[in-house]
Amino acid sequence: MDPAKSDVDAIAVFTSRQLYATHSIQALKAGKHVCSAVSVANRIDDLCEMIQLVERNALFYMNGETSD
Repeated sequence: MDPAKSDVDAIAVFTSRQLYATHSIQALKAGKHVCSAVSVANRIDDLCEMIQLVERNALFYMNGETSD
């Protein structure tokens, strides 16, 4: 199933630490709001791409990190 064509509005990302940015960016590119279990601040390039996708497509990116 193509996620961009589904009736899903948002995707929660719970994955391996090194894949959070990749999976979040894929979801944003598919036009989905994203709720991520942890911060994806591994690379500045990934953060810049996510910000651009959120702003360009009027999407939400939510971080659910609960630890200090």
